[in-house]
Amino acid sequence: MKQLVMPFDVTVSKQYLKDVHSGLCDASKVLDFLFDHDEINIFNHLVFGLGYSSALAEKSRYQDYRRFVMQYNNTVDEQFGPAVQFIKEVYSQLALYQGPIRIMTQPNFKIEDSTNMFNENKFKHESHLERMLVESLKNWTFDWNVQRQKHIGNGQCDISITTHKEKLAIELKKDKAQRKDVYQALEYTTNGSGYEAVLVASSFESNTIELADQLKVRCYEYQLATVLGEDVPSVIYLKAINEPRPKTEIESMIEDINLCDGHIIEFPRGLPSEDVSEYTSKLFSNFKSDLYELIELIQKNKKKQVVCPNCKTNLNF
Repeated sequence: MKQLVMPFDVTVSKQYLKDVHSGLCDASKVLDFLFDHDEINIFNHLVFGLGYSSALAEKSRYQDYRRFVMQYNNTVDEQFGPAVQFIKEVYSQLALYQGPIRIMTQPNFKIEDSTNMFNENKFKHESHLERMLVESLKNWTFDWNVQRQKHIGNGQCDISITTHKEKLAIELKKDKAQRKDVYQALEYTTNGSGYEAVLVASSFESNTIELADQLKVRCYEYQLATVLGEDVPSVIYLKAINEPRPKTEIESMIEDINLCDGHIIEFPRGLPSEDVSEYTSKLFSNFKSDLYELIELIQKNKKKQVVCPNCKTNLNF
């Protein structure tokens, strides 16, 4: 670890951060509120990053949120690169003594953009669509029992909704539905399950709809909507595509949700359950403890040379 800089010695000025985020409303005020000192290290920077990004997300200021996360992460790379390198080296050395799992315990100082889950007008991952709909449906009425990934009929159903008199099995596809997806939805109605089948996808071709009509599988196209002036989708609407059988009461209510502003997309905050300042304080304490632990290990093993098994390079400090 020669020539590495201690992370506590790498700082940026509060004014520098104010200039970087000058285009974002209240960023300067947040910095003044959080810090009464001018020099900010990487742990303090994380307090600012988690706190301010969370506030933007909670206010649904998604464009500002995205801009901030990008600028924040750029600052981590450009200004705190030496500090990050030191921390990575500490955990790489700990891994040599205690095993590779120690690499996974190193702190992360970047923020993941929790809104980054769309490709144009579709979800990138089916699990995101599933989670958003389940959270919305669970909160709609206490009369519904909403479950994810339940075994029904001859398949594993993405979403199931049951009441005291009806059962609905929903198959989800983030992309365009295929004919095989109709058959998959039909599997949930087999073995006397008592479920009616629904298929939700981003779009449907006419031959897929024809097959769904024959097999009495109701189809819905999910559509993403954005708040005026924003570029991040915030609502999901389910548009009925066919009428192969009479609607269940559950399906009627699902369609009524469209009239009540649709299924609101609740983006994950990406924050720990505890207070931000408590979380970063714990992160800081853990790192100091790990650093002292590494120093003790080096002292105990200073006569024992640690050598890379491949290139035979001396890996000691």
